[in-house]
Parts: sequence; structure tokens; C-alpha cells
Amino acid sequence: MTHVMEAWNTKQTYRLGKNLEQVNSIGAVTHHPPFLLDHHILRELGLNYQPSQHRRTCSFLFPIFKQVFAMAQEYLDIQLNARVHEKQFEVDDNIISQLPAGAVVKSCRGHGASNWNETARLEIEVNGEPKSYFLKLTEGERGGPMLHGEFESMRMINSLVPNNCPKPLSWGQCANPSLHYLLFSFHELKKGPPDVDRMSQLVANFHTESVKENPTGKWGFHMTTYNGPLAQDNSWTDTWEESWIRGMKRLFEYEKAARGPSEELEQLIEPYFEKVCPRLLRPLETNGRHITPVLIHGDLWLGNMAVEAETGDPFIFDAASLWGHNEYELSYMRPIASDWGTNYVDAYHKLIPKAEPQKDWDARNALYATYVSMVLPNVAMLIHISSRVVVVDSAIYPEHEHFRTILIDEIRKLVEQFPDGYVEEEHV
Repeated sequence: MTHVMEAWNTKQTYRLGKNLEQVNSIGAVTHHPPFLLDHHILRELGLNYQPSQHRRTCSFLFPIFKQVFAMAQEYLDIQLNARVHEKQFEVDDNIISQLPAGAVVKSCRGHGASNWNETARLEIEVNGEPKSYFLKLTEGERGGPMLHGEFESMRMINSLVPNNCPKPLSWGQCANPSLHYLLFSFHELKKGPPDVDRMSQLVANFHTESVKENPTGKWGFHMTTYNGPLAQDNSWTDTWEESWIRGMKRLFEYEKAARGPSEELEQLIEPYFEKVCPRLLRPLETNGRHITPVLIHGDLWLGNMAVEAETGDPFIFDAASLWGHNEYELSYMRPIASDWGTNYVDAYHKLIPKAEPQKDWDARNALYATYVSMVLPNVAMLIHISSRVVVVDSAIYPEHEHFRTILIDEIRKLVEQFPDGYVEEEHV
């Protein structure tokens, strides 16, 4: 993992290139776009920005950002350095029974990385023809529901965009009743983020095409899906506001159970639910306005997208779906300093306009996507993570105290921004 920091006079920004590579759960190596610091920010830091200078390495910035990188690195290390699986697996008889007739297992070796599952590439021969599958194995009481939820999520997405995600083939219990499996088609993936225009088109397509597949027309999902190891509340609701609040309340309960009570956080949660959420979500579905539930991937960050090696198409995986507001899908990459993220959101909204009231878009997106501010004297570096992910990470990683600190800080910002809550509008 390397850091490259350069000034590019043509862009009038300092590029903090973090060459972050991760072998993801289907074997892709994901290269994350660099962060950018605008020259106005540099001037605020007391640094002398000179647009006339040629491209040069900014080694003098390293001491300033050393502590910031250390803080950011801890978060990134957790997210990007999942357990890599390399061992050989013995293929369970229940899995073999799902393979084509006459299949001969040639190998099953660890492939990819995951903190919640064992992952492997299963290679077989059928009448002398080689064939590969991607296999997930999860142990424990939650294993079956976790993999069932992912199977259903990916099944529905695959039915809409079959060339842009793996096809889930089977899931079930192994001969060992505490072990469950999920079997996918196998795809070779390339490093690097997908093309912005093709990725935004893909997401817009499956959002749009999914509307007619909603069995109820409501918000939620027909079964539980999991964000990491945490079960999401996908109960059917009549409004997006109710759906969002139910889901977030469940996540706050997990966070409290993992870390214990926090008086400071408890004081913020009440106005968050009673003031902030109604203020930003209720206007979407009142005063003559309407939004339609679409199928949400549910965890569409850079680690869960790649490029299919053979076709060059954008490729998505590891879904935790629900029928939700399409703008929520974008929250995982709300751009603060990423060219790719900025262009992705812009390209998406050229295809699907922002919901009304558009004047609330930034604040609404801030509800969906929390900004994590890591502040040191005379310097601030902003890194984005989804608001749900802040709560989830605080619940999953209680040994890392700063996740709760981040959560409290970001909820406080929203509460202070909207102290009056929802105010009835005159009908237009």
C-alpha cells in the first residue's frame, strides 16, 4: 500500500493518491480512486499553492497528514483487508448434489476474501469440459439466513441485469447442519473501478426495470437480508420514512448491544428520529410528491463492484437488498474528494433526476451518507462512509472506539442542522 501525493497544475488540486488494492470476495482486485484536496483547502492550511508550478511531488505534505493517514488507515484496513482464503476445501455431499450430472470435482481452493464467510473456487469437469463455480460457506446459527438473504438479493438483481452480476445457483445446508453454502457462477474480474458511464447506466437500469417486479408496491423486502453479520429490518411499510426509521432503529439497537449504552448518543437519537428523519424524508411523499420503491443493491460501495475480465462490463455482487429510495444507493460513494464518485453521481442523475424537493438533495444525501471528519490542528481530511455503515461498523467492531465517536459526531451535525423537524407546507 503506497501513498503518492502530487500537485497537478492543470487540475489546480493536490492529489492524495492512495493506491488501495483489495482482493474482494469474488477474486477481483479493487483499485480505489484517489482523494483530492481543493487548492482553497490547501490555502486554509497555510500552504502556498502556485498554479504556475509544474507537476511535482509534494513530500513536504507528508508530516502534516501523517496522523490523519494513521486514523484513516485504521478504518480502511478494517474494510479493505478482509481475511484471504487460500486453503483447500473438501466439497460437501450436499453441494455435489447440486452440480451437473456426471460432474467430477477437480479442486476446491480458497479464493477471494471475506470476514463473514469462507470463499472458494470450485473446479469441476463434466464430460471432459472444465467448469468453475464460486462458493461461499458460513458456519453458525446466522449462516443459513445470511446466505439465503444474499441468494434472494442476487437472484433478483441477476434477473434484471444478468450480464453484470454472478448468477446464484443454489444455497442450502451442508451435511454438517451448522454449515451452509451458497453457489454462484464464477467470473474472472479485473482490478480498477468500472467505467463511470457504464456503471451509472447499469445501476439506473436495474433500478428502473425493478419497479414492475415489486410484489407489494411497498418499501421493504420479502425476507431478512444481512449487512455483514447484522440482520436488517426489512418489514413492509407504506412510506419510505417509516422504512428508513425502522431499519436505523434496528441498527442502533445492535450498536448499543455491542458497546453498551451511551448517554450522549441516546440524547441525539430521539431528535434524529423525531426531527431529522421526518424533515428530510416526509417531503418526498407529501404535498403532491411521490417516489417509487426500487430494488436497492444495499451495499454498493467500491469493494462490491469490479470489471468483468472477459466482457469489460461493470460487475456487482454481495448484495443485501431492499425496496428503497434510489438515491440511497448513491450514498455509499457520495463524493467529497473523489473524481470517480463525483462523476458517477452526476452521470446517474443525468439518467434519473434527483427527487423533489431537489433543494433538499444535499441534506437528504447527508442523512443517507455521513461525512466522517477526522480533524487535527490546522488540517481536516474528509472521508465518506454510509450512515448505515457508520452504525453497522460501530456494532461490528466494538473494539475500535472511534467508530462510536464518528457516529455521535455525525448524528449531532444532523440534529443541529434541523432542530425544528418537519413543518407542514402549503399545498402547491
